[in-house]
Amino acid sequence: MPAPSRSPSPPYTRQEEWRAAIADLESVPDAMASRLTELRNRTAAAADHLSNGFLRSCLRARWYDVDKASKVVQHYLAFRSRHASWLLPCHAAAVEAELKTGFNELLPSQDAAGHVVITQRMGLLETGRPGVIERHQRAGYYLLHRALQREGAQTRGLALLLDFGGFRWSAFRQISYSDIQRGVGMLQDAMPARLSVIYVLHPPTWLTALVSLLTPLLRKDTLQQKFVLLDDASKLHK
Repeated sequence: MPAPSRSPSPPYTRQEEWRAAIADLESVPDAMASRLTELRNRTAAAADHLSNGFLRSCLRARWYDVDKASKVVQHYLAFRSRHASWLLPCHAAAVEAELKTGFNELLPSQDAAGHVVITQRMGLLETGRPGVIERHQRAGYYLLHRALQREGAQTRGLALLLDFGGFRWSAFRQISYSDIQRGVGMLQDAMPARLSVIYVLHPPTWLTALVSLLTPLLRKDTLQQKFVLLDDASKLHK
């Protein structure tokens, strides 16, 4: 079955058009099922353990274009294989200790625009402990899977809330470049997630230095995501 005639576009410029296209496609169950079957056949045995729900997420993220969705699946499987030594197993019990710290959280409610919200409280990150970054990234990986199951996670997109309150430059310097590469790769290439907005609470004075460090790792469309800088937590209510 041919791909949708509409061309994919960034969620921050044509989100409403993207949602309308997905609604049109999913209003025809036979067409949707056909593309899901085609995607499973394209990814063959390597994706046998992936649920239909996850594969549908890959299709949605790429406007039901099977060719592009299959690349998302391949990147997802490659990321899991490449980082299996620290990433797996990845289930609630395996990341319980990290989730209890409150560093990564999946909020129970959506934001005012209907985005599913994941938070990271940087001040709770103990960068001096060996392996702590990998363990928290595994917890974040687990929460991304949970977030994708929420209603509106893809049709509205995800919001990432980064709270830099209490986080110092000295702590950031202990995060390695490979840690940053791994985190960006996980969110940007290995998951069928649509990041619509990034709230930065208590932005540090060295935020521009961080952005400069991230720039070579980010795709152009990611760089153009909407950043909302907030110096006061009370402003989040707006």
